[in-house]
Amino acid sequence: ASYRLEQFREVALAHPALLAGPVVTLAEHDRSHGSELVSTLRAYFANVGDMKAAGVQLGLHVNTVRYRISKAQEIGGFSLDDPDERLLAELQVRLLS
Repeated sequence: ASYRLEQFREVALAHPALLAGPVVTLAEHDRSHGSELVSTLRAYFANVGDMKAAGVQLGLHVNTVRYRISKAQEIGGFSLDDPDERLLAELQVRLLS
């Protein structure tokens, strides 16, 4: 699986527009504001949307995870309720890490 992900990464690097979007916006926000929205989103995806498990992984209260995920969607301009937007956000998180 990691080999295929690496192939996606190579394609994305050859076509930078594929990486443009909400996660790049969040990474820039994290850098300029000292926030951790991308890492929270990464934990959210790693735990298949289980906010409590993401909180345990990050050492955060579940309400903090909920807040950060909500903030990430607001700042990134995407919705995790939309399957296509969720898939693209998860791919970007994985390809940018």
